[in-house]
Amino acid sequence: MRREYFSLILVLPCVIYLLSLTVFPLIYSFGLTFFSWDLAQPALGRPFVGLDNYKKIIINDMRFWVTLGNTLFFLSASLAAEFAIGIGVALLMNREIKGGSIIRVVLLIPLFVPPIVIGAIWRMIFNELYGVMNYLSYIVAGIRLNWLTDPNIVKLTVVVADVWEWTPFVFLVSLAGLMSIPQAPLEAAEIDGASKVQIFRYITLPLLKPVLIIVLLIRVMDLFKLFDVIWLLTYGGPGIATETTSLYAFFTAFSYFRLGYASAISYILLFIIALISTAIIRMIRRR
Repeated sequence: MRREYFSLILVLPCVIYLLSLTVFPLIYSFGLTFFSWDLAQPALGRPFVGLDNYKKIIINDMRFWVTLGNTLFFLSASLAAEFAIGIGVALLMNREIKGGSIIRVVLLIPLFVPPIVIGAIWRMIFNELYGVMNYLSYIVAGIRLNWLTDPNIVKLTVVVADVWEWTPFVFLVSLAGLMSIPQAPLEAAEIDGASKVQIFRYITLPLLKPVLIIVLLIRVMDLFKLFDVIWLLTYGGPGIATETTSLYAFFTAFSYFRLGYASAISYILLFIIALISTAIIRMIRRR
């Protein structure tokens, strides 16, 4: 027993440190959601308002619903593109080809580039004056587009940057899943005359589903918090055309100094993420 207590004492500082960095900020920020704390008006103090922050966000704050719609758009568009491209490339690379190892390493390069560098690179690529995209569009179609300032196409710009950054992750996990699939069912189906499309649809994809669901869970949680790429590309503009809910919470807290209101926005977003994540986890358990 003494040895067990001694082990607990040795671990206790680490536990306290971790709790202070995770649990305490979580509880403190949740408590802020019930107060109206405006740093721009310190004379007002920090009055208790109960659920008023949540009511204002859900009932009166149209900007919140617009940013939530932007978040869901980026979520759906990025997920669709990343899964389609990632699984497709994984199927192509799941075979013996010359230089396959080198190609796999090259395909994974965006995964190791810091987000701030990715944002800077794509900001230069989509620059309206000297960007590569406008150079190519002018050569091909004789037009120049305002990739970062036109509300009609700026969302596509953000999706392209995010897809370039995270498709290698989907490709890597999908390739690992494909390499773990037993070959016997595939060979049996091929002998029975099944086409490649039928083999993929009825054998490969069902066996790959558990891996894809885990990737889906990770990417959904990450895309709901999409911040860095948008901040570096458009700062949420033009207007609020590319502003996500996490970016709105950031502006509310550190530009408008409404800490209680910003905390309430963050916890509503956390609740939405928890609901969707719980549904995906139940899918995993069923599998």
